[in-house]
Amino acid sequence: MDDIEAQRRFVDEAPISLAGGDIANGHSVLQYLARSGSVNVLTPDVSFSGLDACTKLMVTAKRQNIELSPSCYGDGVSLA
Repeated sequence: MDDIEAQRRFVDEAPISLAGGDIANGHSVLQYLARSGSVNVLTPDVSFSGLDACTKLMVTAKRQNIELSPSCYGDGVSLA
């Protein structure tokens, strides 16, 4: 994220929830998004980040009071 402060202000002022993280390619990036306040809904792709990372993100999302909506773009083979 180039301008995290601007994204955070946008999230605070938007009349709807804003999601992000579906193309993040690492657990640390997703943790950063969750902790920075730059999304209301964290949407990790399980096939990129892995099941273990998504499990850890559930704890972070609960602590940060944001929603978590994991997905898997593709089929079961990409998840395996």
